[in-house]
Amino acid sequence: MLTLVGIEWSSPSAALTGTLVSGAGFGAAFSGSLRSLAPLALPHERAGLMAGFFVASYLAFSVPPIVAGLFTSRAGIEVTAVGYGLAVASLALTAFVATSFHVSSYQR
Repeated sequence: MLTLVGIEWSSPSAALTGTLVSGAGFGAAFSGSLRSLAPLALPHERAGLMAGFFVASYLAFSVPPIVAGLFTSRAGIEVTAVGYGLAVASLALTAFVATSFHVSSYQR
C-alpha cells in the first residue's frame, strides 16, 4: 500500500520504500513456500514438483503485467498502477482471511 501512496502523492521515496518492503516480504514468502513444498514429495518426485511450481510462478508473474500493459495504453500508467496495486492488495486480503479461517478451524 505504501507503493500506491507513493504513486498517488507523486513521491518517489515512498514508492521506492514500499517496493523494497514488499520485495522483502515476497522473498520471505517465496522461500517459505519452497521450503514447505519440497518435503511433500519423495526425492524422485521433487524435480516434477519444482517444475510445476516454477511454471505456475512464471505464469503468475508474466500474465498480470502483460494485461496491465494492455490497460496502460487505454487508461494511462497511473490509473493502471493504482488499479493493479488495489487488485493485488484485495487478493492478499482475501488470502489472509481465507487462511485465518482455515487455521482457526484446525485450532478448535
